[in-house]
Amino acid sequence: MNTKFLAILSMFIAVVFVFTILVAISIPTTRGFWNIGETGVYIVALLFGPMVGAIAGGIGSALADLFLGYAIYAPGTLVIKGAEGFLVGYLYRLLGKRKNMKNGMVMYYALLLTVLIIVLTAFVFYVFGSGESEIMVELYSEMLKGGIKFSVPLIVIIAVEIIIGGVAIILLYTQKETPAMVFSCLIGGIVMVLGYFLYEALILGSSIALIEIIPNFMQVLIGIVLGIPVVKKLKEMGVLDRYKRFMGEISE
Repeated sequence: MNTKFLAILSMFIAVVFVFTILVAISIPTTRGFWNIGETGVYIVALLFGPMVGAIAGGIGSALADLFLGYAIYAPGTLVIKGAEGFLVGYLYRLLGKRKNMKNGMVMYYALLLTVLIIVLTAFVFYVFGSGESEIMVELYSEMLKGGIKFSVPLIVIIAVEIIIGGVAIILLYTQKETPAMVFSCLIGGIVMVLGYFLYEALILGSSIALIEIIPNFMQVLIGIVLGIPVVKKLKEMGVLDRYKRFMGEISE
C-alpha cells in the first residue's frame, strides 16, 4: 500500500468514526452506547468492497469507542465491526453483478450462509438467555438529559431475528441491486449483533448481554435506511468509477 492509498483509507476510517460518534446514546446497564455507526460501515463496505469495509469498519469504530470513553468495547469492536464490514462488502460484491445473481451456485452459497447465520444466532440467543423471560432495555442521552426503559420477552427477540433473516432470504431471490444491498447489510448486521452478544456475555455475563440485542438490531435498520440511499446517490455521481480509476493508477 502506498501513501495515496493509505490517505484514502484513512478518510474511510474517518467516515466510520464520525458516523459512530455523531449520535451516541448510552446504555448504562451494559456500559455501552447506541449509535448510527452502521451507516458509515455500510456506505464504505458497499462502495469499496470487503477489505476496505473491514479495515475502516473495525478501526473507525474501535477509535470511536476509545474517543467516547467505552474502551472496554474497543477490542471486541475492532473484530466485530471489521467482520461486519467485510461480510457486507463481500456479499454485495458477490451478488452485485447480474450474472452472479443468476448463477445458481452463487445463490445457493448465499442462501446456505444466511440460514447457518440465522440458525446459529437464534440458537445462541436461546441457550444463553433461556433463564430470562423478559429483557429490560434502558437508553440514556446526555444531550436530552433523559432516557427510556422498556422490556421485551426473549421469545419475541428470537422471533424478530428469525423474521429479519427470512426477509433477507426473500430479498436474495429478487435478483436486483438495491435488495442485494439490503440483504448484504442484514446478514452483516446479524453477525454484528451476535458478535457483540458473545463479547458482552464473556465480559459482563449473558443476562446483561441480552440487553443490547434490540438496540443493536436498531443500529442495523437505521444503517440500512440512511446508508443505502447515500450509496446509490454516490454511485450515480460516479464516485465508484473515480475510485476504481484512482486504484488503477496507484497499482501501476
